[in-house]
Amino acid sequence: TANFLKIGGLEVGSDVRIAGIKVGSVLATNLKTDDYTADVVLSIDNSVKLPIDTVAAISDVGMMGGKYVALMPGKSKILLTHNSKIQNTKNYKSLEDSVSEFIFLSTN
Repeated sequence: TANFLKIGGLEVGSDVRIAGIKVGSVLATNLKTDDYTADVVLSIDNSVKLPIDTVAAISDVGMMGGKYVALMPGKSKILLTHNSKIQNTKNYKSLEDSVSEFIFLSTN
């Protein structure tokens, strides 16, 4: 699993990719009512061994496409195990978020 503040319309069945290659899929998305964040349950091919410092980010397939979870493996020798939680996540950033951030930074 991985926990995000914002998943931007990520859906069950969306790809999980490393370096653009599909290595799994999204099994479920659940709203945590205690802190209103999204838990995303991932299924990853058993042949893929991920370091514990792997980063999960939500990305766009394209301008008109859906979303996917991009995994960026870390360098740790310690590996994630079955039912582990990916601690390092990057929330979905919409085009509006990016434009607002650019405008805010430009005015300061």
